[in-house]
Amino acid sequence: MRKGDNFWFLAIICATIIIGGMPSLSFSASEDLPSSQIKKISYLTDRKTQMMLQKAERYYKLGDYRQALKIYKEAVRLYPDNPALYSNLGMIYGKLGDYLQELKMYKKAIEKDPNMYEAYFNLATSAFKAEQYKVAIDNYSKALQLKPELSAAANNLAVCYLRTGETDKAIEVLSSAIKYAPADYKLYYNLGQAYEAKDEPEKSAAEYKASIKRMPSFVPPYQKLINLLLAQNNYIEAEQTLRLLIQYDKTPGNYYNLGVILGKEGKTKEEIEMYRQALSCDNTFAPAYYNLGVIYEKENNREKAIAHYKSAIYYEPKYAKAYANLANIYLNMGKKNKALEYLYVARNLFAQQRDLYNVEKINKIINACNDGAKNNQSSQQPPEEK
Repeated sequence: MRKGDNFWFLAIICATIIIGGMPSLSFSASEDLPSSQIKKISYLTDRKTQMMLQKAERYYKLGDYRQALKIYKEAVRLYPDNPALYSNLGMIYGKLGDYLQELKMYKKAIEKDPNMYEAYFNLATSAFKAEQYKVAIDNYSKALQLKPELSAAANNLAVCYLRTGETDKAIEVLSSAIKYAPADYKLYYNLGQAYEAKDEPEKSAAEYKASIKRMPSFVPPYQKLINLLLAQNNYIEAEQTLRLLIQYDKTPGNYYNLGVILGKEGKTKEEIEMYRQALSCDNTFAPAYYNLGVIYEKENNREKAIAHYKSAIYYEPKYAKAYANLANIYLNMGKKNKALEYLYVARNLFAQQRDLYNVEKINKIINACNDGAKNNQSSQQPPEEK
């Protein structure tokens, strides 16, 4: 192998976006005792019991569910026909992880008051968490029949349809819900995902933008929109969207991704600045060190490139591509033995990651190095005596 041979593993890596792991569908759960239920209870009970239930609500909010359960059981004993008591009791059982009792209490509430939309909603939410989507769909639908403007029920119903592959039904539910609740940003976000599932990127992008407009601090639609724009190689709008996101979500990943996009646009100085911003947020953020190493290697600044690749490895010891690029530099410096040390590590790590393409690529380089060493040894041997 000649000193000038160059194996640029880094060309692929510089384009790596780590926005990855996209957020799931936006789901609304019953996290607090609904005030509408508390009002029903206060209307039907005496002042002493009302104060007792307020105490239970405080326990609930503090996470002391067993004390809340104790009080609600007593309240149910005193007022066995109050549907709201059963519904709230169901929520407490849910927090305690008793799924069967939770469902039983919601069904009891519905038995006492078939028009209690909160109980249908809570029953559906409990079924959803247990992945019983048909039960969830039936009960969210009933909640919506009783209260069409209940956007949380529409949102969750659409999520159920998306989970069961019924995309058109999800779109129908969300589009209808937006008429009742045009300010609910989650409706637009989930509608965007429904259109994305149907491979309609323009409609999907429009809904993500609508979600962002209504709630600029809501992060998930930015990430979805950026991925759509990158798929279309629309780096300018992706950059604009990511800069807007960073106003609300200053994470190292967002600065890093902006750096990658700027690199795609040929704005190297700004790219470097974004990686440095990422490291100012988190000085252990290995991908930023890695991409800085890529830039410095391309600029033939080997000292800085080596330092940054080594930093990437220090904070992420299984960073296979950093080892490979370090080997690349040492090969170009004529330090074959040093390069082989890093190549062997890189090959093992790529093998663990089942990256057979790079395993094969490194094997070829190692073989070329070893063949070169053998040739050198044979050329240095003295001729045999006759």
